[in-house]
Amino acid sequence: MPAGFVCVNPRFLEYPLERLKEAYIDDLEVHENYRRQGIGQHMIECAEDWARKAGFKQIRTHSNNKAVEAIHMWHKLNYGLSPHDYHEYEPETDEYKNLFSGYLVAKILNSAVSTHI
Repeated sequence: MPAGFVCVNPRFLEYPLERLKEAYIDDLEVHENYRRQGIGQHMIECAEDWARKAGFKQIRTHSNNKAVEAIHMWHKLNYGLSPHDYHEYEPETDEYKNLFSGYLVAKILNSAVSTHI
């Protein structure tokens, strides 16, 4: 039985950087019986290594405010954390519904930052 998994995909950035791609962590899960043993951290480090070898300059994801352990882990791994509310548009009411609050989580992978776009 797997203790956890990570799913990382290439994703294009939005305008005006739509020609650039980043690695995006779509999902990271560690079974509750195996948490706080470094498994999540190891999977993220593997994802970062894969992303660097694939030529990505950035890796990004999001974290729910309720995932307190995960937020501390992202901080420990030197990810930038920016508070963010996630919304969903409801056409029938013409309003945005707050789904959850959390953080945008991102890390520059290479020490040399390119200024060329």
